[in-house]
Amino acid sequence: MPEPVTIRVKPIIDKAPVETPKIEPKEEPKQVAATAEATLRAFLEAPDWASRSAYVLFPEKTRAAMEAYSHQAPDGPTEFKSITAKQTQIDEMTGYTLLIFFVATEAFPSGIPVAVQETAGGWQGFRSP
Repeated sequence: MPEPVTIRVKPIIDKAPVETPKIEPKEEPKQVAATAEATLRAFLEAPDWASRSAYVLFPEKTRAAMEAYSHQAPDGPTEFKSITAKQTQIDEMTGYTLLIFFVATEAFPSGIPVAVQETAGGWQGFRSP
C-alpha cells in the first residue's frame, strides 16, 4: 500500500482585512427622534393629500394613489392620541437613520407602525394608501 502524501498549502494574503468604517451619528439620538417625529406630525396634521405628499418617499410614484384614496375616504388631518418611537436603525451603507413610530388613534389604541426615513433631502415617511 502506498504511503499517504501530505500537501502543504500556504495561504496567499494580498491585502490586510478591510474594516467596515464606523459611522458617527450626525445628531444626538433624542434630537434625531424629535426631528423625525416633527416630520411625522406634519404629515398627520396636513390638511389634505396634496400637502401630505410633501412628506412621503417617492412622491412622484405615490401622489396618484394618494389622490385616488382621498376620493374613497375622508381627506384631512389624521387625529392621533400619541406618537411613540419604538425602533431606530442606521443604514451602514448610507449612514441614514430609520425610525419606527407607533401612532395611536381612537380606532387603533395600541398604535399603527409608521416608518420615517432620513434622506439627503430630509426626513420622509413611508406611505401606502
